[in-house]
Amino acid sequence: MLVVGDHAGSVSAVAFTPDGCGLASAAKDGILRLWNLGGGAPISFAAGPESVLSLAISADGARLAAGGKDGALQLWRSDAQPERSFGRFDAPVCSVTFLAGGQYLAAAIGNRINAAEPGDVRIWRMTDCAAIGRLGEPNGVWALAAAPQHKLLAWSSGARRVTIWELTAQDRHIFPPLKVGATALAMSNDGRLLAAGDDWTIHLWDVSRREEIASLDGHKGRVAALAFTPDGRQLLSGGGDRRIITWDVETGREHHNVDWNLGRVTTLAVSPDGLLCAAAGDAGRVVVWDRE
Repeated sequence: MLVVGDHAGSVSAVAFTPDGCGLASAAKDGILRLWNLGGGAPISFAAGPESVLSLAISADGARLAAGGKDGALQLWRSDAQPERSFGRFDAPVCSVTFLAGGQYLAAAIGNRINAAEPGDVRIWRMTDCAAIGRLGEPNGVWALAAAPQHKLLAWSSGARRVTIWELTAQDRHIFPPLKVGATALAMSNDGRLLAAGDDWTIHLWDVSRREEIASLDGHKGRVAALAFTPDGRQLLSGGGDRRIITWDVETGREHHNVDWNLGRVTTLAVSPDGLLCAAAGDAGRVVVWDRE
């Protein structure tokens, strides 16, 4: 296990660069960092005084998107130079993701503290940063997940619903209501599987059949972070019990679990080649480890 570094506040998101040699982290201290896993000082992005809640890296590694508690959404170049601001929304930007090979950027707008506040999913085309979609949710949008090379997007809302949509289709599918609602979603790279953290439980759905194939129980606290391995065979989860569990997707059984002394686990990522995992929590610590 490698301790990459620390933030002054709780870490909200981590993401590997496409080559797997770097790791970006975002935290409630208002700072983004791009770490070189081979060593050396990180590149720091001064995102502002407000908490950074969400982070995504484009498929070519040239851009980073970050959303804040103050509703700001900013696009950065990988050299820490700001490229574009998408404005300031009426609620926090809880989640961001690139999809369709980086052709589109999606953002989840919503207040996880107060589900009575409205929000929406916003989608932009990256060739000209034109807004091409806005899907309202009366109770706000809490999390996003996408298949990176596909036009397949899922989101969870404060109404305890998870919706999945293929961007070229007319209809959207809404899964049965959850117990408390999902602040963590993950989709496998091939778009076949979707996972949602619902309190202490993880729901696993087959996307094409639109049905639940497993309910994973093992955490003793709310699940706050999910990540599939690139081959979709394993799912990592973390949350309020401070543990990171690796699940075998086919059997639904726990493969192993670790505690890296991160506090409550808030974010997880797996490198594109599947060799490395990264995690962070409310203690501000960022770690990377060999998956095997």
